[in-house]
Amino acid sequence: MLRGLIPLPTDALAGAYYPWAGQNWGFVAGVPYKNISLTDVFSQLYPWRSLAMDLIRHGIPPLWNSFSFSGYPLLANWQSAPFYPLNLLMLIFGNIHGYGIMVFLQPILTASFMYIFLRQLKLSRVAASLGGLVSAYSGFVMVYLEYATIGQIMIWLPLVLYLFEKYFEKRQIRFLALSSICLFPVLTGGFFQPAFYVILIASLYFLFRCLSLPSTTNKSKLITLGAAFILIGIATAAIQLVPTAELLKYSIRNLDSNITDYHYGLLPLQNLVSFLAPDFFGSPATANYWGAIQYQEATGYFSVIALALTIVGISAKKRGWRLNLFSTLFIGSVLLAFDNPIGRLIYQLKFPLLSTGYASRWLIITAFSGAFLSAAAIERFNQKKLTFVLSVILGILVLIYGLIWKAVIPISPNHIPVVLRNLLLPIALLVAGIAICIFIRNKNWAKWLLLILIAFDLGRFTIKFTPFSKPQYTSQAIPVFEYIKSQSKFDRVISDSGPILPANTWIYPKLYSPTGYDPLLIKDYAVFFRGLNMGQEKASEINGRLDDGLFTRYLNLVNLNSPLIDLVGAKYLLTVKYDPYGKIRPWGKINEGAVNPDHYKPVFEDGETAVLQNQKVLPRASLYYNAESETDSVKAVEKLVAGFDFRNKILIDKEHPIQYIPGEDDTVEITGYSANKVNFRVKTQNGAYLFLTDTFFPGWQVSINGKRGEILRADSVFRAVEVPQGDTHIEMIYSPNSYKAGAAISTTSLLFIVILPIFKIRNRKVKGGKK
Repeated sequence: MLRGLIPLPTDALAGAYYPWAGQNWGFVAGVPYKNISLTDVFSQLYPWRSLAMDLIRHGIPPLWNSFSFSGYPLLANWQSAPFYPLNLLMLIFGNIHGYGIMVFLQPILTASFMYIFLRQLKLSRVAASLGGLVSAYSGFVMVYLEYATIGQIMIWLPLVLYLFEKYFEKRQIRFLALSSICLFPVLTGGFFQPAFYVILIASLYFLFRCLSLPSTTNKSKLITLGAAFILIGIATAAIQLVPTAELLKYSIRNLDSNITDYHYGLLPLQNLVSFLAPDFFGSPATANYWGAIQYQEATGYFSVIALALTIVGISAKKRGWRLNLFSTLFIGSVLLAFDNPIGRLIYQLKFPLLSTGYASRWLIITAFSGAFLSAAAIERFNQKKLTFVLSVILGILVLIYGLIWKAVIPISPNHIPVVLRNLLLPIALLVAGIAICIFIRNKNWAKWLLLILIAFDLGRFTIKFTPFSKPQYTSQAIPVFEYIKSQSKFDRVISDSGPILPANTWIYPKLYSPTGYDPLLIKDYAVFFRGLNMGQEKASEINGRLDDGLFTRYLNLVNLNSPLIDLVGAKYLLTVKYDPYGKIRPWGKINEGAVNPDHYKPVFEDGETAVLQNQKVLPRASLYYNAESETDSVKAVEKLVAGFDFRNKILIDKEHPIQYIPGEDDTVEITGYSANKVNFRVKTQNGAYLFLTDTFFPGWQVSINGKRGEILRADSVFRAVEVPQGDTHIEMIYSPNSYKAGAAISTTSLLFIVILPIFKIRNRKVKGGKK
């Protein structure tokens, strides 16, 4: 950071994807990149959040993303996280540097809050430091560090637990109020599963804390009070939750093939070895990962030394309710993360929301529980027991090493050197830990040395995995994008297959596209895109099956010559040039076998990247006079696929649509276009349908010459408005009721949380004065 680099993997964007990879970034042979597995950061999370911050900076509510999927909700997709409080850093320091500072602060805040929580429980400094270190730098949190979601949410859990403890110590309602406020960043942090885990652990902790009180205490009253403040805390985030609930209803989330493709994220049992050796299956940072599931989803590592301490903590004889709670959470989360009858239960019973996320993310709870248990174990510090556990783990790793060395365990010969090499460090750490336990007689010194050993272990893991990049990779002007922006205001851009223009990265130069990538993709639009990739097959029958089966969150063009590409306003196609040997070269040629020259014409080149112009594209806004009724959005797509003449006629979600007579001088002009608003000026002699190829979604409203009108669903997923004769001003505004209701609930809840403690304090003073 001090050298001007940012903790973002945009080095992979600049080094592996065109047109960025075709620029001169000061490297002779291209930008060297560290970790290609983190593409979601620069193709989803950072562009969405930076877009939201740009809108807020201009005083515009971050409700709608007009750049992807022909437009779709921004706030409601949750992962854009526009109201997460630490986004303030992006507003102060700029998007890229503010995001970097936010990522930088994550482990510092997590460790600090865990430290004060454990100190509140009267643990020693070394134990609290160890707990803070493990919770902040555990494997699952670190591999998601640059996503700024999971770890950012987990920051607040130890602070909530600390505030609970302060409430039980002082019995002052303000501590419960503060804990409620902490649930706002938890639920606006952009990721459902860790938010659920935080609320689950916090609720269980408060419950068992109440049950541990003396029998003379009114426990039911305290439990009710705690539940009320947790619910109020959840309500503070209604501004995020209510719009997201609306989008979930229309999305593909329950039909996402990505979840089933990865077996619901249930880890194979052999992945248990990753608790002992994090890179047993290699690492994407060294380009040799060969595991059964994505590396980020399979990293339960939180230091082999901390794991040994956790086992000691679980097996302790003198136990309190906290040790029992976190031991149960540790064991239960491992069972739910791995493929076994218990782990599969959530997906067999189809638990709402949980069954649509990866099971492996229960390892977040595993690591947090391990941080608490290892801190408790170092506090008591039974050297003999710890030495025994370390020795057993060492024996297991040495045995595995020997069996792989002798080829007893069936592993591909290509992977054996990777496995053996990556077993050496955990073996060395275990030997060092055993040596500390045996030879360092001063227990305090031994504790601190073990802490240093864990710090080295987790620090090495973090540095190995985490890339840093130059800040200009996403902000520097690229000739290809500058050309498109100079030629067109509203026309959309698409890309050929290959390493070019990854999903959503067109948001950086503020270009529009009909494609995109989002787990909460609108289902109707996904159905339309299936039809688009099919093209037009006039022999096709309307059979109602286009919306059956699973969907993908990745909307990529397969059929570049589909006539329906013209309908979505995709005027520019980006592609790379290949030499005769299939290598991407500046002197190469475009793949003419995939691109119809009658459809696309080359208009611009820059290095390896070529821009082709669609010769048949329709404008984003146009006037239609003939309409056909089709109230079923799926059948509308099937009609389009079957050869419907979409250039001269539109399909309207309305019975008995009016047919208009074309006027000689009819015109339409987009006079204003922003995130949540589109303005038009239309002149018609006899009236017409104004057709806009932006996605239809609840919450869009229209005014016609200042009077409320109706937006019709057209051609399955787009918008249309009936325009009267004459000179007409039309304004479309995205103002969803879900956002208004959520904002009202959030405001009311926050006011209640702020006012209640003040009321309690004043009431107490009045009573004290009477006495």
